[in-house]
Amino acid sequence: MAGSRIIFHIDVNSAFLSWEAVYRLRCGQEGPDLRSVPSAVGGDMAMRHGVIKYTDVVEQYSIDEAFMDMTGTEKLFGSP
Repeated sequence: MAGSRIIFHIDVNSAFLSWEAVYRLRCGQEGPDLRSVPSAVGGDMAMRHGVIKYTDVVEQYSIDEAFMDMTGTEKLFGSP
């Protein structure tokens, strides 16, 4: 696999954040408005869902999807 690139397809799931922001506003919950701050949805670490990784090499595909070049990060995090 030497020389291979590692590309992730990311679905941002912006709908979930939108629903949560509206729910918080309607329930009068205190705290920041999720529409005004960078937000991320986490998941179950044991099932490896919702893991948040970072790269500055991003190609937007649609309004809430992108491709991210994660080549080289396996040295930090292990095999994807």
